[in-house]
Amino acid sequence: MSKTIPQSYKKFFGGVPQAIFVFSAGVKKIKSASGGFNWVPTDYRDCDSFGVLGGRDRFEAAGRLGFYFPGIFFVSTSRPLGITKPGQPTHARVGARFLRELGVKSKRIILEERSVNLATQIKEMIKLTKRKKWKRVGIITSGFQIPRALAMYKGEVLRYLRPRGGKVIFVSSDEILSNGDPAYSAVLRSLRKRLAWTKRVMAEKRGISAIVQGRYHPANEALKTVRKEE
Repeated sequence: MSKTIPQSYKKFFGGVPQAIFVFSAGVKKIKSASGGFNWVPTDYRDCDSFGVLGGRDRFEAAGRLGFYFPGIFFVSTSRPLGITKPGQPTHARVGARFLRELGVKSKRIILEERSVNLATQIKEMIKLTKRKKWKRVGIITSGFQIPRALAMYKGEVLRYLRPRGGKVIFVSSDEILSNGDPAYSAVLRSLRKRLAWTKRVMAEKRGISAIVQGRYHPANEALKTVRKEE
C-alpha cells in the first residue's frame, strides 16, 4: 500500500497535526482465542444508559492515520472512574495496545491516564497540548459526540486557554473510516437507523443544551455500565 498521504486526510486536520488524541469511550472484557480474556475498546454493539457507545471506531481511524502519518504522536486517553475490576487496565492502556496492533509504534504513543469522562478528556488534552507546545493537534471521537465536545472545548478555551496561533481540530472517526470505503459507509447508514443510535444522539443534544444553560454535570458512573444493545 502506498504511503502517499491522501489529500482528504490532510484536509480533515488543515495539514499534518503534531499529535492526535483518541478519546476513549470505554473498555470491555472478552474471551480470547487462547481461552483467556482480553480487555478491548467498546464498539457500536455496546451501549450504556444513554445509547450506543462506540470507541473501537476511534482507534481504528487513528490506526489508519498512523499508517499515513508515521511521524506524529497519538495520545490514548482515560481511566475508569471509581473502583475497577481486578486486573482491569486503564482505558488508555487498552487503546494503546490496540493502536500497536494496528501498526502504530510504541514510541509514538502517549498515555493520558487522568481523565474519566469527556469533560476531563478535554481538560487533560489542553494541559498536555500546552505542556508539549504543540501547535496543531487533532481529536478523534465518534461523530455524534463532536458537537458536545466542541461546546465543552469552547468553554475551556475561554476559561483556561489563550491560544496563540495553535489549532485544535475535532474529526469524526466515521468520516475517516468512510473516506474512500463504500462498505463502511453502508454499515454506518445501517447503524444510524438503530434505536440505540437515536437514543445517543438525543442524549448528546440534551448535554449540549445543559452546557449552554450552565447546568451540565457528568453522568453518574452507574448509568455508564457497558452492555449489549437490547
